[in-house]
Amino acid sequence: MKRLQIHRKSSIYILLSLAAFAAASLSSCATLTALTANGSGEDDPIAESAPADPESGTGKTGGQPEWTRKTPKSAEFLYVTGYGKVTDRTTSTKRAIADGKDQISRWLETKVQSILLEHTSETASSSRTAVNETALEVSRSVSRASISGVTQKALWVDADGGVWVLLEVPRSVPVRQFEEAAKTLTRKDAAAYSEQKMREALKKLEEEL
Repeated sequence: MKRLQIHRKSSIYILLSLAAFAAASLSSCATLTALTANGSGEDDPIAESAPADPESGTGKTGGQPEWTRKTPKSAEFLYVTGYGKVTDRTTSTKRAIADGKDQISRWLETKVQSILLEHTSETASSSRTAVNETALEVSRSVSRASISGVTQKALWVDADGGVWVLLEVPRSVPVRQFEEAAKTLTRKDAAAYSEQKMREALKKLEEEL
């Protein structure tokens, strides 16, 4: 009889132990499932490694800004992307800004010169050579004025250390400078630079900027 009681107690102890083990196993599985779904429970070092600088144009998820691949367009501003990569970030940034300004300068010079020549007439007082020289002078003055109005809108550093900058200049700057130059030309030689032709040239510049 005593052996039977001991046997029953042993069986109960074994059952209680198995139940406790099973409960612990279920708890471990639940914890593992939660960690798998939510990450390790700690900050992800890969996610945190992405740049969070608002000036970079990227957020915590990283990635190359859209403006480095496709230049933005705006009714109020002209945009250009410059790039530079030398020995250090500061010098690379300066190089990128210089690159962007050079692009704006060359594009405006070509555009203004072309439009002005298209809307001027060769006269006895203004030979073709003189007209060409005047167009070049005006285009350069428009370009210089525009470059002085350039501001840096954004900056991004790629994985190789190259610096990208987004520059902007108000469209009103080259338009206003061209308008002033056109008025001066008309007063100087109305036959070659008639008021009507200069208005047409200004309108075309506004359309093509």
